[in-house]
This record gives sequence, C-alpha cells and structure tokens, in this order.
Amino acid sequence: MNNFKKSALTAVLVMATGFASNTYAGLMMDIEDNGLGFAEFNLSGTDQITSGGYSTNGVWLFDQNVFGTFLNNTVVGGSHGLTSGSATTFTTLSGTHSVDDIYIQTGLSCCNFGIRSGGGTLSAGDTVSWSGTFTTALTMSMFNDGVYDFDHLAAHSNDSTYLADGLVISVNAQSVPEPASIALLGLALAGIGWSRKNKNS
Repeated sequence: MNNFKKSALTAVLVMATGFASNTYAGLMMDIEDNGLGFAEFNLSGTDQITSGGYSTNGVWLFDQNVFGTFLNNTVVGGSHGLTSGSATTFTTLSGTHSVDDIYIQTGLSCCNFGIRSGGGTLSAGDTVSWSGTFTTALTMSMFNDGVYDFDHLAAHSNDSTYLADGLVISVNAQSVPEPASIALLGLALAGIGWSRKNKNS
C-alpha cells in the first residue's frame, strides 16, 4: 500500500473513532434474571436533553402506557426498595443522586414507572447519565422479554423531557452495538481488505 492510501485509511479511521466517541449512546436499562428469579436492573449510558423539563424525583415514564411493553399485568404496584445496589446513581447538573427505589403506579388509565432519586430542572443541552446495578423484590415474571425504546422521560408533574438518543429498556435481550461502533468496525474491516488486496496486486 502506498503512502497516500495509508494516509487516507488512517484519516478515515480517525474520523470514525472521533464520531463514535462524540456520539451519545442514550440511557440504557438492561433487566435480567439475577439467578434467583428476581429482576436485576443494570443502568448505563449518557444522553443530552433536547427539550427541557423538570425531573421531580428521578427518571419516570409517566405519560406513556408501559403496560404491554416491558411490564405485564402481573406487576405489583407501589414502592419497591433496593435489596442490593445502593451505589446506583442518576446524575444531572444539579448533582449526583442515589437511586432510592422503583415506584409503579397501577390503575385503569395510568401505568407509571419511576426510578426514584433526586431531581431538578433539566434544560436543553444538559447532559444526564446513570450507572449501577441493583435488585428489588420485583421478579422476572412481571416483565416481558424484548427491547423497548422511549424518546422522552416525564416527571411526576407530567412535564416531558426529550432526549437526543432516548431510553432503551431491554429485558433478557443481548445488548445491541451502537451504530457508530458498527460503522467503525465496518471501516476497519474494509481497510484490512483493501490492504490485503493491494498487497496481492
């Protein structure tokens, strides 16, 4: 491979790496069996607020019907305190807050799901993130397998907060690579193929 081709390939890979590192992955919550039949919640990811709102008490799916998505009608309403994972956090500009519990409100016309922690005003351009692993008394039988996308959160005030990449909740599902990571892998494989082709020519 001549120097020009090497330089071009290097530039493409560098740009792809920069693209991957500067892309928000979104907020992710993986729900899996902890080996004892209880749901283990794994939080990860960072996102950017595109339309601000007010998070009164952590992360809520307040104005969206979550029954029939990742929750089924056997779920028990009310507060479900953490049985492990007290270091789990939710971070906004107002600070880092420990996750207190999961709260599920059931009823004829509502179906609220909240991961409760501290909150605060969320403005466009702000960054939010969460991390950690925890369990509650919720069992895996209360959840439906699959991957579910939500484009916004809503606080108890029903004031929606939209995310650049959204919240992905996966139940017993393998993690899906980010599009930027897939693109980077594709470029790397193409570069290897290009290199071998030129070496053999």
